[in-house]
Amino acid sequence: MGSGFETGAGISLGSVSLGLGWLFFMVATIALVVVIFGAWGAWTKGSISLDELTNYLIRGFVFYAVVLVLFGIV
Repeated sequence: MGSGFETGAGISLGSVSLGLGWLFFMVATIALVVVIFGAWGAWTKGSISLDELTNYLIRGFVFYAVVLVLFGIV
């Protein structure tokens, strides 16, 4: 009762942890795709330069890598 996790329901803490890991992975993947498509769309419309497009893509991939490493998915 001290951990605050219901073990009598037949759900292990490992499966909850794995599920949360997948959730963070999916959120990070969706965020990366949104950044890529947003930057690509702005670049094709001429709103940003090629250098700015490159910066957005690098930032997106760095964010993705940091999230995966912080949550121990890699």
